[in-house]
Amino acid sequence: MPPLPTLRVALLVLCLFSVGCQPPQLTPGEPLDRLIEQDDRHRLRLDLEEGAFYHLVAQQPSADVVLTLYDPAGERIRVDVDATTLKDPEHLYFIPPASGRYTLEVHGLSVSASAPEGRGRYRLDLKSPRPPDATDLIVEEAFWEEALALELDFIKKDCGRAIVHYGHAARLWEDAGRPAAVALVLIEMADCQRHLGMLSEAERAFLRALELAREVEDSVLEMVALKSLGSVAGRLGRLDQALNFLSTTVEVARRVGQPRHIADALNNLCSSLSRLGRFEAAVDACAEALEIFGREQLERRKVRTLGNLASVYLSMGALQKAVDTYEAALSIDVEDRRLSSKFRYRQASVLAEMGRGEEALLLMEEAMAGFVELEEIGSQAQLHARRAELLFALGRSAQAASEADAALQLVPAVENVFTQFSVFAKTSRLELDSGDLEQALALSDRGFEVLERVRRTPPEYEDRIRFFASHWELHDVRVTSRMALFAGSSEAGWRDAALHTAEGGRALELVGLLERTESQDDFERVDPVEPGNLYRELLGPKDGLLHFHLGRSKSFLWRWVNGQVESFVLPPADQIGALAADFQEQMTARDRGAAGESGAARARRIQAADRETIRAAEVLSRALRLPEAVSGQAIRRWVIVPDGALHRVPFVALTASDPAGAPWRPLIDDFEIVYAPSLTSLAGLRSLAAGRVGSKDFLAVADPVFSAGDPRNS
Repeated sequence: MPPLPTLRVALLVLCLFSVGCQPPQLTPGEPLDRLIEQDDRHRLRLDLEEGAFYHLVAQQPSADVVLTLYDPAGERIRVDVDATTLKDPEHLYFIPPASGRYTLEVHGLSVSASAPEGRGRYRLDLKSPRPPDATDLIVEEAFWEEALALELDFIKKDCGRAIVHYGHAARLWEDAGRPAAVALVLIEMADCQRHLGMLSEAERAFLRALELAREVEDSVLEMVALKSLGSVAGRLGRLDQALNFLSTTVEVARRVGQPRHIADALNNLCSSLSRLGRFEAAVDACAEALEIFGREQLERRKVRTLGNLASVYLSMGALQKAVDTYEAALSIDVEDRRLSSKFRYRQASVLAEMGRGEEALLLMEEAMAGFVELEEIGSQAQLHARRAELLFALGRSAQAASEADAALQLVPAVENVFTQFSVFAKTSRLELDSGDLEQALALSDRGFEVLERVRRTPPEYEDRIRFFASHWELHDVRVTSRMALFAGSSEAGWRDAALHTAEGGRALELVGLLERTESQDDFERVDPVEPGNLYRELLGPKDGLLHFHLGRSKSFLWRWVNGQVESFVLPPADQIGALAADFQEQMTARDRGAAGESGAARARRIQAADRETIRAAEVLSRALRLPEAVSGQAIRRWVIVPDGALHRVPFVALTASDPAGAPWRPLIDDFEIVYAPSLTSLAGLRSLAAGRVGSKDFLAVADPVFSAGDPRNS
């Protein structure tokens, strides 16, 4: 939502003056130019005539002011809230219901840091009244309709009703022939729609506002519409489009020449560039924004930009720079307890990641004090869970258990579902690492129920991304816990349940790849298939299944052959990922020749690269236990369901050769290799194909059989 107003007209039921008070007169045609200090109040008289049309122009070059208007009886007529920083000058229109002396109070909300002696300037110009014509009547109705919408939006927090009144105001302004006013109201309405998650509707309104802003050549409105379109495009996952909108925003802001707008646009551009992985450009954008905010003495904006820059450094893996940037932000006193507590927490999390646990705990205590003071239950719960993780890693198990209990006790009062999930994910992992497998499963099941509520609710793009980034953690706890119970009891039910859980994770990942999925039906249609009979339906007598799960502490491989399931424990995901990266590096080394390389040098390089490729393939194959899983099986075709880093591994080049000295032999020499993202997706593809009728034309690509002795003939 946009910031609270820089200029608001509020009509309040209050009596301003004691008897006999005679404030200065605001006379039509005589502009009033005054200086005001922050929190100071000026009072002005207005002698108005019943039924006349009045137009007040208010400018605020260096002071943000609040205007309060009272009728002769001191009663409220209407309330208008300027919810944007766009109306400068702002135009107020009203037709007094009765003649008499009205009172205008000017309250100094804030003063520009560059204002001399802490006194900012404002200017009021009351135009000469005139009998209202038909257009004036429409203008006044539009003005108050917009005022009602803004009151509902920002004071009563009722966006649903506000949108209705915004729409009515836009139509009235259009009838009055005021395209700039239409554009402004559309921006206000679209901001409300964006807040409610109505992104498609907001995008249409912002696009129309952009069209009108360009039509009337209003660069400020154009800039705000572009910035908002960039935000919506980002939330819809259209990152390149978002970057284009925000880059254009910067260009327009430079044309407008207002430093604050330029810096705001650069700050937004920084976030977009970072999401696209263009970190150096993101750092440059943030740095320029910081320079401008510093020059303009806009300390609060500077602090928020430093937080943005710290996030960029985190994405880059530059952890110490992130810590230092958070410290720089915290060194600026903007009297924002919420922001400082949030930054302390983030800084502590980075220190913990760097292995500086004791320092992190001290900062977490500071952050917790702020969250308690602010009564932010969700942040308290999340911080308790994070402290539990850190304390356990430091070997302080009893304290860790106490922190975990404190986090779980707060969960019922937490509204944000992702905060609830975060607590369950962290505490279930803690129970798993502590060896309490039943409790780990119970907590992960509760977290899974939370995520299922998200999945069954139409989500925005950003929530979908958070969902897909979140579910892996719970699936890993559930898989690892069940496999540990299987190892301790040899009850096959635990192993089969673990395989089913892993299959569920693969099914969700498949939808996760479709980041722009907007159909709720598509999002919900990811329930995993049950193992057992379905495998028999999908796999023939000479087909085998190798299903991988890469986990944080352990990874697993399940082999399914003719109804028999066997499992294998593998190294953790980070170790397998490193081996897979080495294999990929060696495979592509033969193609990376230096300029001017001789033929002999090229031949030597390729020979060395091929030897290293075979070595890396053997090492990875042993880590994945392929010699044990594949050898000795009467299988012609293996269906591979990879996970994580294994999605980028060509299994055809791995080997099942006995590591005890047998020559390297790739899997493709003995088997057909088929990849499937999950059995659920394979079943879905078979179902789709079953009802299709083939066309007359087709293209066939095959590896033909030329010999009767080819094993594929059997």
